[in-house]
Amino acid sequence: MALVNFRENDPKLEVHYFNMGNAYRYLDKFDESLMFYEKGLGIIQFNYRDDHPKLAPYYLNIGHVYKSKSKFNKALKYYKRSCDLNLNSLGVYNNNTLYSYHSLGTCYFQLRIYV
Repeated sequence: MALVNFRENDPKLEVHYFNMGNAYRYLDKFDESLMFYEKGLGIIQFNYRDDHPKLAPYYLNIGHVYKSKSKFNKALKYYKRSCDLNLNSLGVYNNNTLYSYHSLGTCYFQLRIYV
């Protein structure tokens, strides 16, 4: 599927940007990964409301990138947003919500914030 056949903010593009962000993150190319995550995030923000559940995985993965770059305070910001979105849309006992909280906890651990 050629990406040139879509409008700039076509909602169908966001999944491709998300997957490209994942691919670059797994290759430890964090700047490229952030670029793709931010493009996909921008598409969702353009097409949906600010509290749409589709935003949560982007915030989570952007948090992962910043955590990998040892920018823990920035990662916390994104993890918290992912937690809030998942909690509000999926509930407390959903696996995505729990994983967001797990990621938040590991980031606090890295910062040595235990309470």
